[in-house]
Amino acid sequence: MQFSKLLNVVACLATTALAGSETEAPTELLDNGPQVLACNHVNFQDCWPRINVNINTCQDVPASMSNKISSIQPNAAAGACRFFNNRGCEGPSFIAAFPCINSLPAHYPGFNDNIQSFECFH
Repeated sequence: MQFSKLLNVVACLATTALAGSETEAPTELLDNGPQVLACNHVNFQDCWPRINVNINTCQDVPASMSNKISSIQPNAAAGACRFFNNRGCEGPSFIAAFPCINSLPAHYPGFNDNIQSFECFH
């Protein structure tokens, strides 16, 4: 599992570096506590307000975001998060950690517009 977290971070950093400033993850603030940023489009475009995270607790994404997320960023305070394509943290999943997954279609195509719940952990 640690290898998959490292791979996600490396992939995000490489994609961001290669693509230039258009795909840079938004600046995250630790002062706000654990949060997840979810965006309607790749490269952090058309983002919703950050979701406050309860560590080690399954959370359904708000209905307004359900099955619409194309880029996602847990902040450093959130640790790593497992994202699921069903409510109640059920079904297929993947793990993401700060700094980001700037393009679900590129990195996890089966989860583009198909995230309904998540759980973050340290």
